[in-house]
Amino acid sequence: MKKRILNLILYRLLIITTILGSALIIQFITTIFLSLKVIYSLVGVVYGLSIIYFLLYYLNVNYSFQAYLQLIIDLVIVTFLVYFSGGLISPFIFIYILPIITSSIILHKKASYIIASFSSIMFGGLVDLMYFKILPFYKPEQEFEVSFFHVLYNILVSIIAFFAVAFLSNYLAENLKRTGEKLRETQKELFRRKKLAAIGEMAVGLAHELRNPLAAISGSIQVLNSELKLKDEHKSLMEIVVKESQRLSQTMEQFLAYTFPGSYPKEKINLSEVLKETIESLKKDYKITKNCKLIVNSDDSILFSGNKEQFRQIFINLITNSLKSLPDNKGIIEINLLKKNREIEIKVKDNGRGMSEEEKERIFEPFFSRFEKGKGLGMAIVYRIIEEYGGKINISSQEGKGTEVKIILPIT
Repeated sequence: MKKRILNLILYRLLIITTILGSALIIQFITTIFLSLKVIYSLVGVVYGLSIIYFLLYYLNVNYSFQAYLQLIIDLVIVTFLVYFSGGLISPFIFIYILPIITSSIILHKKASYIIASFSSIMFGGLVDLMYFKILPFYKPEQEFEVSFFHVLYNILVSIIAFFAVAFLSNYLAENLKRTGEKLRETQKELFRRKKLAAIGEMAVGLAHELRNPLAAISGSIQVLNSELKLKDEHKSLMEIVVKESQRLSQTMEQFLAYTFPGSYPKEKINLSEVLKETIESLKKDYKITKNCKLIVNSDDSILFSGNKEQFRQIFINLITNSLKSLPDNKGIIEINLLKKNREIEIKVKDNGRGMSEEEKERIFEPFFSRFEKGKGLGMAIVYRIIEEYGGKINISSQEGKGTEVKIILPIT
């Protein structure tokens, strides 16, 4: 909002300077027009007001109030300009639409209709006052005879035009906003793909270089552990080596899963069964404890053409993230797996610590983790898999109130 207020002030100065130039040009090609004195006075008023607007801007006065104040004063100035240039025959009536368009850009949707209403009242009131001779024409030569029907018709057309501009500017502003959001998403996706390309170049080499030695180390240690008579502390050290080797191997598997998600074969699978198996596995590993209340809403059979291991990864990552976000594993996790028309909806919701705006922005970045000892690949893998199936993933979260991850998958 702050930047928009500054742009409003600067653009107004640009427009009033352009109007000054236009007025000077038109002054020389028409006989009935404003005196230069009036033009200079209006321009001086706008420049003076701009100084006040700059002061309010730098004092950080409520920006919404500033916007409304500036736009309404703009309408008053336009009304004076229309009056001095002939009222109903003024060539400056079209300037009323500028504050309307501006309000739709810098304020909310209703603002443009509010400004359109003010424009209608000011213009209609001015024309009525001049028609009934309550307010005399600025110059006698500007006065002309016109029927009440003609006045009413022009006021009505102007009002319709003001509200039509409000509607169209809102429509265009919304489209512009959506286009901007899509452009930002495209830029983020391009950044992810560039990062993925760099990771991909390393992934295959790392996998071959590390996989076999890790397997050899783990296997050798297990053989030695079973054949040698070792002290308890030595056995414990060997178990740590095996455990860490397996953890590193698992990290490599996740690394490759992120880099090459399309390498998994696809078949008809029952997602409900995959979810049940995943939950049972997490319970056996003591990741889901009695302190955690797990609510599962799932159809009995949801068939989908995909890879079982990929969807197991999705469920593990989503549920594990929810578990980690619960303080001391105490809280509620709700899982929904439902078929709706030609789509499958997966929703995992918790009442944990939630996420900040920065965390939401970066949640799908590889190697970004919200948790201690996290690898930062879980949600990146989920995103890549969902993207491969042509689905959508959306995250709603508030700090201290929990997180909801919603996935929509098209059934092909």
